[in-house]
Amino acid sequence: MKTSNKRNVSFSRSEFDALFGLYSLNVVNNLFRDYAVTHIGKGFFVSFHRDAKQPPLITFEKQSLGPDNYLYIASMTGAQGQVVEAVRSQKFDKFLKEVRDKIEILRQTHQNKPANVFALNR
Repeated sequence: MKTSNKRNVSFSRSEFDALFGLYSLNVVNNLFRDYAVTHIGKGFFVSFHRDAKQPPLITFEKQSLGPDNYLYIASMTGAQGQVVEAVRSQKFDKFLKEVRDKIEILRQTHQNKPANVFALNR
């Protein structure tokens, strides 16, 4: 019988704390009002919402690439409701910095300030 190398993945305590630090800051800034934590199959997802009834503004995923090797992905809801990959990195610190930049663009957009929304797709 062949066994799968894939295992359930979740964010570490420090990763989870960093993501929810961003969430808390942006609750204060009135960008996020709700969140969801979901396991689908072997995947682990954290989503931040403006409203519980709306699609998430940003969703974080952690995938296992092998022992102690992970891929972090942040996806956002595009203007037409489509899912757009916004950030992808194997290094959490780099991932977090890029996510902060994307959230700042979101925050500016939701405050009706001029923002380069095309930067979301980089």
